[in-house]
This record gives sequence, C-alpha cells and structure tokens, in this order.
Amino acid sequence: MKNSNLLIGIGLIVVILFFINTGEKQMKKTTGTLYISNNAITSTGTRIVYGTNMEAQEIIPTQDFTLGNIMIYCRKSGAPTAVTIELYDELNGNLLSSGMIDGTTLPTTTEWVEVTMSNAELISGQNYFIVISSVGDGSNNIYLKVDGTLSYPSGRYYTTEDSPTWVDISANYDLLFEVYGSESAQTCPSTICSDSTIDYNEFIQTANFWINE
Repeated sequence: MKNSNLLIGIGLIVVILFFINTGEKQMKKTTGTLYISNNAITSTGTRIVYGTNMEAQEIIPTQDFTLGNIMIYCRKSGAPTAVTIELYDELNGNLLSSGMIDGTTLPTTTEWVEVTMSNAELISGQNYFIVISSVGDGSNNIYLKVDGTLSYPSGRYYTTEDSPTWVDISANYDLLFEVYGSESAQTCPSTICSDSTIDYNEFIQTANFWINE
C-alpha cells in the first residue's frame, strides 16, 4: 500500500513538472526558423510605447525568407489596448507586413511576446524597419526592453518620443527582438532587386496573374 502511494506521488510530481516545463516553453513558443535576432539580455533599457510614442528598429536580412512572426521583450503597464508591429521598407515608406495583439493580454513582468505577422518576402541585403506602436496613454502602455550594449550593429534604432518625426537614437539602444519565418519560395532576380523603383512583391503578383491567365 505504501509503495502504491509512493508511486502515485512520484507520478503526480512528474505530471506537475511536465506542465511547468511546458508552460515555460510556451512563454517563448513560436513556429518557423529564426532568421534575424538581437536577443542577448545583458544590459537593458526601457522604452515606453503608447500613442504617438513609437519605436523602430532597422533590420537587414542575410538571406531571403518569408516573414512569419516577430518577438519582442516587453510587459504591460496598466491596460493598453491594441499593440501593433509593422514592417516597412522605409521608416515612412510602404507597409509590407503587420501584426497585432490585445495589449491587455500582455504579461505584467517582462517576457518574450510573439506577434504573428502577415506574410512578406524579405530579401537578403535590403533594409527593413520594425515599427512598434500601442493604443494607450501615460498610464496604460507597454514597457519595451531594449539593448544598451548595441549588439545589433546592422541596423539603426529610432523613436518618435517627444518628436513629430523619427529621431535616431542608435548611439544608445538596439531593440531586443527575434524574427522568424520560413524558406522563401521566390528568388529575386538581381535585375529586379537592384532596381529600387520596382516593388518585388507587386512584380510577383503581376507575373502570377499573367501566368494564370
């Protein structure tokens, strides 16, 4: 009888540990391949995001891929509503991809938070900008953790805090982020990618239309 109770007790401990470990993994659960990142949490700073106070990180892929999701290191303060991540070809350029989460579901302690993005084809060597915004105010916002050691030299960091335009604060921060995706099924011809007047995604859509016709 004692042995049976001992086995049951051990079994319960194993089950509890399984769910605890599973829960820890789910905090940073994502799908796809990690293509671009700055995720070494060493010396960090905090940026407060709400309303017109937005943050942006320039990224430069080293290989072509299809964007899937982006993770940021953050927490909520108060009850912000919509938190949006967008990807642009320039800071004030064309919107290539976007994703949104309910800010009220964010953790109250800093964790990695995943945002599913609409698909976009990213091209190796080209510049893109991750823009983070939130609907809220001074009491309802997100605390975005940033890297104070400048561990991502490939891109610059910008803010609109207290400014109507983007301000370069790359001398102080880089965003803590991870960009996931999948292998790109499309290869951008050099004659197209080298021409900045051609939108590659629009080119592919037009070509597919005529092929299917």
